[in-house]
Amino acid sequence: MTRSRFVIVAATLAAVVLSAISPAFPIEDASAAAPLDRGEVPTVQLVFDTSGSMAETDSAGTVKIEGARSAILNYIAGVDSGTRMGLWTYPSASGGCGEGQQDIDIAEANGAEMSAIVRTLTPGGDTPTGEALKAAKQRLELAGALRGMIVLVSDGHHTCAEDPCEVARALNAGGTEVQVVTVGFRVDEEGANELRCIADAAHGRYVGVDDSEELVDELVGLTRPRLEITLRDLPSRVVADVGSGPDGLVTIRAEVTNRSDVEARDVEVMLRFINTPESPAGVRPGISDPLVQQLGNISSSRPPPVARWRFRPGLLMVGMTVKFQVLARAANTTDDVVRPGEVEVVDGVDLSLAGPVLRQAKRIAIMGDSYSAGEGSGRYAKETDTPTNACHRSAKTYLLPLYRLGAEFNLACSGAVIANVEGPTPENGEASQVWKLARLQESGGPVDAVALTIGGNDVHFDDVVVSCLFLPSCDSTIGIPPQASQAYLDEAFNGLDTRLQRSYQSVNWALNSALAVSDRGRIAPIIVLGYPRILPGADRGRCVSLATIGQGELDFGSRLVTRLNATVKGSVAAARANGIPAYFVPTTEDAFLPDHTMCDSAPYARAPTSVGLADPSLGEDFAIVRSFLFGGATGGAQAAHVLFLAQSRRLQELFHPNLEGYRALSRAIIRWSTTADGLDAARPRGDVSFPIPTDKDSSLPRAFAIARGATLQRGSVYSAFGEGFLPGSEVIAEMRSEVVPLASARVSSDGRADVSFWVPRGVPPGTHTVRLVGRDPDGEPNVVAIPVQVAGPSRIPWLPLALVLIVGVLFAGLSLLWFGGSSTRSLPPRADTRKDQE
Repeated sequence: MTRSRFVIVAATLAAVVLSAISPAFPIEDASAAAPLDRGEVPTVQLVFDTSGSMAETDSAGTVKIEGARSAILNYIAGVDSGTRMGLWTYPSASGGCGEGQQDIDIAEANGAEMSAIVRTLTPGGDTPTGEALKAAKQRLELAGALRGMIVLVSDGHHTCAEDPCEVARALNAGGTEVQVVTVGFRVDEEGANELRCIADAAHGRYVGVDDSEELVDELVGLTRPRLEITLRDLPSRVVADVGSGPDGLVTIRAEVTNRSDVEARDVEVMLRFINTPESPAGVRPGISDPLVQQLGNISSSRPPPVARWRFRPGLLMVGMTVKFQVLARAANTTDDVVRPGEVEVVDGVDLSLAGPVLRQAKRIAIMGDSYSAGEGSGRYAKETDTPTNACHRSAKTYLLPLYRLGAEFNLACSGAVIANVEGPTPENGEASQVWKLARLQESGGPVDAVALTIGGNDVHFDDVVVSCLFLPSCDSTIGIPPQASQAYLDEAFNGLDTRLQRSYQSVNWALNSALAVSDRGRIAPIIVLGYPRILPGADRGRCVSLATIGQGELDFGSRLVTRLNATVKGSVAAARANGIPAYFVPTTEDAFLPDHTMCDSAPYARAPTSVGLADPSLGEDFAIVRSFLFGGATGGAQAAHVLFLAQSRRLQELFHPNLEGYRALSRAIIRWSTTADGLDAARPRGDVSFPIPTDKDSSLPRAFAIARGATLQRGSVYSAFGEGFLPGSEVIAEMRSEVVPLASARVSSDGRADVSFWVPRGVPPGTHTVRLVGRDPDGEPNVVAIPVQVAGPSRIPWLPLALVLIVGVLFAGLSLLWFGGSSTRSLPPRADTRKDQE
């Protein structure tokens, strides 16, 4: 049956009420036909043409009368037992133009009795349609029906005296109100026009069918609802996810529509997964919603309800095609409606699945602290894994392996704080990360994006880690000497948002210089990651792999990460409002949840066992650490030894992502890049501006011009002048030999550039060059260089070594004072080791 016919028949169903609630009779033209009384369920009178032409075959080769009998039997089987109905056939048994007879009296439906009579129907005689309609109406009145519905099925136009159209017009002149639905059973054009005329005159509908199968469908449609399932917004491919946030969930939405006017009662839908050969044994999606859902009653006049199931495609499902079926049934249907579907699960660590901002990039740079440097991966650039440089930079951090970029594109450093983004890190012999970014773009061309984590060491995350491992309760006390945790963190978070915004601004100066934007053709985004939750929060219970950490400490760690990420997110938003193209990635926060924290059997972060604390082959030192952590070790000497080892290369990896953890971060970043925020990061923007930064702790003097050889004070504002630039273009001021982007300005109409800039406090003292970099009127690079001196104390190259010696002495002395040879397991005093822990 075609959809158009299906819709036409559906419109007739409002008058056939097989439930306690009766819908309004559908009419062809509401303005031309008066509505019928809705106070009573209509009595149904089936009027069937059994004339001689019913002995012919239909388009499928079935004898019409046989198909008609089958249609009536199916109709009767679907009628509610309380429905009053009857069967009138015409012509009369004697043939000719007799009006016909009431083969089944009008009464409550009795399926067995009615079926026996229907099977005796045989064709013969003429087609007295008008006479049959008049008689059928009279029988409805004799039965006392206030409302009636005549379903007239005929295979041709009338051949007797009464004009059926005129009879139909008079049917509602008095007595029982009647609606007539006509079904043309393979009729010619003349017969179809006549049946249509009858339906129009009696507030009904007409539908034509070509064979017995369609006739069965149409009549059954008058007694039962027709449900249809549509799967909405189902992707063909989904990315495997290990997080706990809603972004990684796959949602199956099944919209259930009733394509008839018979209300579907007590509808329920069910989701069923189908086993396939490629499904790993025992791997099935975990559904977060009931498999069977109740949708109640569904009518065609109301918006269709939607059932929803959500599941998280885990990594074990990568390569699987998840096949399923959605089944729907109602109390007044006989068969289930089935809608199949399938979803392919792929690994999200694939740039082809990323949004434009990552998919179109060629060169990216990683900046920030240990969570970006690659700490915990175990594979570090040699020059960053020495006694004098413990940055632990790795090409195995997040994203870089996808671009096949080496460690030279990783500018981060383990232990870095915000100041190390803007300025150097003398203890590791590292230049500022902003300077390295500028050099990277100079040597190989513009970088298309920067990704970073920063801020964790500024809130003393390393102190928290060590305190949670060694102090009885880090949720109460942190640091050396122990301080109240809340006050300790409140002080650490004070001003963090301002410092973060300034660091994003510094990165933007180097990343989106005028020349880089010109060469790249667009603004490059600064992608700021949320720190991952390496520990579970509430309701996890005891963390078996970390014996010294209790539930209170787990909750405290969760609150700390939440507060840190909220501050980072707010700082990114503030930077965006000031024109900095910074973007926060929230999906990385839950990248290790729910099953890969340090308290799980397959952690994505380095737990004590993963860095060798449980490995006897590592010798006596690690055995002491192991016995101290898990019981047995006593005394201040052992405690001091623990702190010494905590600064070693192996223990520096503690509480950092492992290789799978960095892959999980990549997966989370790629998923973010397909969101609205990730798409926004790829949009071209106008000219970038570099406002002069401010420092809330100092009063900046008014800018004054600098001359060649001038001595500049860090934290002060100056102006530099240059000529020969393209009018209207942009000029960038920067400082060499430590490359620090300073500010930008527009060139005046006479080609003169006047740039005011602030000298950052992180610039080392000594000889530098202020350069104004822009284009000349021919579009060629134009650089004005002004040599200057930056005032300040000289560097002391042996200072890091001296600090290490001092710290060692302090450890030994404080441990004796603190512990005094007792058997306590509290943390002994220690110097600040923030740079080594992160």
